[in-house]
Amino acid sequence: DCSMLIPKTHKAIFIAALVTSTIYATIAGAVVSACDMGICGFDTNENLGSALFAGAAFFVYAFVCGLLITLLCGYAIGLPVHLALRRLGKSTLENYLFVSSLISIILTAAIILRSIPVLSDPGYLLILFIFSTATAGPISAIIFWRIVRPDQWATQMTEDSKGSLA
Repeated sequence: DCSMLIPKTHKAIFIAALVTSTIYATIAGAVVSACDMGICGFDTNENLGSALFAGAAFFVYAFVCGLLITLLCGYAIGLPVHLALRRLGKSTLENYLFVSSLISIILTAAIILRSIPVLSDPGYLLILFIFSTATAGPISAIIFWRIVRPDQWATQMTEDSKGSLA
């Protein structure tokens, strides 16, 4: 029964979004703190406490925004791609990585071509956003694929149908 696999798909999308957002929010918070402390080469008059607070605040902001964006992309882009790959019988991890990398490259190219000022004016934030966009798709795809294991669905469905015929 395929209906048992649907909750697993939603769970996988949520976990992939949660893990990916946590990774990138942690990186973003650390970069903001480091740059505010002058480690990145920017002149700053910030003290350690305010730099760490800025990094922590940016972590929360990046996590919430990242989670919402990743969930939106997971359902709007990832789920239709997942269903298409299943229908085509191309449920290998390599196919998921290829397609998610291709989508990430297209989104990253759109950001670069449009020169969207993301989050703030500092160039390091735009670089961080471009890096995140380019790599979040493949990371989310790996997590999603490891939870859902679409390559095993056909085997499971075949075994289930054989059991119901007996």
